Parts: sequence; C-alpha cells; structure tokens
Amino acid sequence: MLDSNPTNKNWEIPTLITNFTNRLEAIKFSFETILEFIELNQNKLDEEWTNLVHPLLTQEKTETEIKVKLQVPFDQLPHFKKVSKSSLNYGLSSPLVKRTFIISLVSEFDIFLSQLIRIVFYIKPEILNALDKQISFKQILEFDSLDSVKEYILEKEIETILRESHTEHFKWLETKINIGTLRKFDTKVWEDFIELTERRNLFVHCDGIVSSQYVKVCKENSVHHIESIEVGKKLDVNKEYFHKAYSSVYEISIKLAHTIWRKLKPEEREEADADLNNLGFKLITEEEYNLAIILLNFALSEPIIKKSNLQAKFLFILNKAQALKWSGQVGEMEKLIHEQDWSVCSDEMNLAKAVLLDEFDKAAKFMELIGNNPEKLSIISYRQWPIFKKFRQTQQFKETYQKIFNEPFEMVTEISPLIVGADKEEE
Repeated sequence: MLDSNPTNKNWEIPTLITNFTNRLEAIKFSFETILEFIELNQNKLDEEWTNLVHPLLTQEKTETEIKVKLQVPFDQLPHFKKVSKSSLNYGLSSPLVKRTFIISLVSEFDIFLSQLIRIVFYIKPEILNALDKQISFKQILEFDSLDSVKEYILEKEIETILRESHTEHFKWLETKINIGTLRKFDTKVWEDFIELTERRNLFVHCDGIVSSQYVKVCKENSVHHIESIEVGKKLDVNKEYFHKAYSSVYEISIKLAHTIWRKLKPEEREEADADLNNLGFKLITEEEYNLAIILLNFALSEPIIKKSNLQAKFLFILNKAQALKWSGQVGEMEKLIHEQDWSVCSDEMNLAKAVLLDEFDKAAKFMELIGNNPEKLSIISYRQWPIFKKFRQTQQFKETYQKIFNEPFEMVTEISPLIVGADKEEE
C-alpha cells in the first residue's frame, strides 16, 4: 500500500495550498507589472510616432478632396522603420501577453489538481488498490521495487484523469471521496471557471476564435450570456476579465482543497480552520476584500464550521467583518456583528468587536484589561493587524498603548531583512 503519511511535506494539503496561492499571486503580480510596462512604453512610442510623423505630413488640395501625403527623407528612413516596427510589436504584444496569463492561470490549476489527486491517493490508498490495472511481467522487471510499480500506476492513473475535461475531474473527485457538493459551491463561480477553461482552449488551439465546442460546453454549464457569443467571434482578454479569472481559480481551488481536507482528515479540523482563517487574513492585508469575503462566507457555512469550535467561528466572523468594513460595506459589517452573542468571547475578541464598531473608548478599556500579555495579544498585533488601522490613529489608542507598554506608539515599523521573502515555496 502507498504510505498514507508521506514524510515529504510537499504532499500535504496545507503545503499545497500555500505553494499554489503563492504561485497564483505571482502570476497576478506579473500580469499587472508587465501590462503596466507595455502600456507605458506604448504611450511613449505613440508620442514619439506623432512627433516623428507630424512634420513629415503634407496636404495637397484639389477641387474635390484634400490628400495627405507622408514624405520621409531618405536619411530618416531607418529610424522611421524602427519606430514603425516597434509600434506594431507593442500593438501585437498586449493581447498576446494577456492571453498567456490566462493560459498560465489554468495551467497552475491543472498542476494544483494533479498534486491534490496525488494527495488523495496517499490519504486513501485503497482507491489505488481498487484499480484494475494490468502491467506486463516485462514492465515489472524494469522496476526495482513494488513501491516503484505502485508509483508508476499512480502516475498513469493521474494522467488518465487529467486527460478528461475539468467537469469530469470534479465528478471523479465527487465519486471517489463521496462528496456531492464540489460543483455547487456557487453556481456563478462554476460558470466563470468553466468559461475560463474553455477560453483557454481557444487561445491554445484556435487563436481565440469561438468554436462550436466552446459554445456547447458553456451552454451545458449554464454560462451567463453565452447566447450572445457566436461561433467565429474572436475572444480577447482585458484587465477586468483577468481579475475575474484569477478570483474564480483562487476561489474554486481553495474551496476544493478544504472540502477534501476536511472530508479525508477530520482529525485535522483545527489546523484546517486555522489555515482558512490565515488565508482570509492574508487576503485582507493585501486588500483583496471581495475574495476574502467569499472564502470567509465559505468558512462560516455548514458543514465547514462546527458550532462547537467557537474560537474558529468568531475569528472567521471578525475577519469577515473587517473585510466588509474596509470594502465600504459598513452596514453589512454592523449587521454581522450584532447577530452574534459576544458574551461568550474573550477580552481580545471583544476588543476587536469594539474597534470594528468604532467604539474606541470601550476598546481602550479592553486594551487595559488585556494589558501587556503576549499570550493574549502581542505588541506586534497592535502595531500591524489591519483590524486596528483606524483605531491606531486615535488619541485613545496612543495613550493606552503608552500606558501598557511604557513607550510611545510610533507609526514606523522595522522589518528584518531576513523576513522579506520568507514565505517562498518550501523546497
């Protein structure tokens, strides 16, 4: 049997999630950076082209029309051609580059999915053991151990699964893990995800030109507005579409991984809750509020969160509340907070609640109750947590902070150079 507890941490779900989200964020960063560079240089080139061409234009009037001629001096012709070629290259590069990033998003999901399926086999080796696979005696002799044979069969099975459509991938997981909700997280994100994967296929195989297969698959999955897209139309990518695609891949992957994790490893529920809360918190610090709210709604849904785990539940609530507040949905934030019974919560939780409601006098009193107690709330938390960012600007906070820690609060934070880039992928 395959080892159900592999020592390699790269084959654990939390490590997979961390590596995947880091890579996805790198794609988003690259998209924004490269597009900004292309647009900046395109604008400079347009200005150079205008300045180059304008003095060379002449007008010729006739009785019926005005003809515009471009006369390029021979000695300026090489530079003229160079600028013209560069302008053409930039005009072509922008749509090509944007397509490439859509292809990269889907490729990262496929890599993530193959690794997730491998983890499923590790956790539930009986799935692999139940496969009716044939292998010749000659092939067996080429392996040095039975484990190598099993690894070969595993690789072949994963390859077989991944040759199918993305819909079939989810169906396979539903059947093997006995979960019936993987495609029902949110019908909208499923529609967006399927359209994205089909558009990726168009970019790879058809130069972005809509095929009957694209329309068929999108209709089968009730993709919104598919009726308005005709066969033969050429699809492209703009910034809005990329960010929607990024969010849908991020959302559906995290929900998939956490659903499987909690199903196959129920004893790791506390670790899974902490991982999901940390992910929501990370998105908040990066000001990805809408995506944070989506994942925190998922975290608070049944059967993800158990009512017995009040600590995790209230951390999810506080993170969702601050995401709502910082995204301008103050009314929704207040409604969420007032729906809860905070009498069962710690002073730290009630401090966070008071801060979110802008009850700063009350918040200062909770700070004094907690005191200088790193086990409850560290000085770093007061200085860096986004939930305190408005409170930190008040006189109540500064006075109470100095009273507790015997030092003035300065809006400056030193970051050790050793910390920078510390969250890279694990080797």
